[in-house]
Amino acid sequence: MAILSRRHVLGFGAGAVAAGVLNSLRPAFSAETGVETHGLSVFGDLKYPADFHHFDYVNPVAPKGGTFSLIPWVRSYNQSYQTFNSFNAYILKGEGAQGMDMTFAALMVRAGDEPDSMYGLIAKSVQISSDKLTYRFTLPLWPERKK
Repeated sequence: MAILSRRHVLGFGAGAVAAGVLNSLRPAFSAETGVETHGLSVFGDLKYPADFHHFDYVNPVAPKGGTFSLIPWVRSYNQSYQTFNSFNAYILKGEGAQGMDMTFAALMVRAGDEPDSMYGLIAKSVQISSDKLTYRFTLPLWPERKK
């Protein structure tokens, strides 16, 4: 059984006081102080509404099937194309598995037909504070498949 010393108690107390002070100094963030939107654009209005299903340049009834190769054309992160020794693609030692970056999804995705606009891919919406320093992403409880 560990016995707390006076130094431990004073350290915990100072940490609790510091956390309370820092929390009270933090500016309050609420929906009234900022704007909630489904996408971001530096140049103004967004082209697509909040409930759009696909971009205009995407063919939703495109033919399915074909062949896909994961063999890269450059040896940037893996010295051997056909093998790996870690599923971590961001390691400095060893050889990460090719294509592991395709297992991650971004919060937002760029639109190819608008300059500098982004729409929520995983994020349902984003709240922007009035000083434009804080961005809070809202994630859906259960990911919905877009048809």
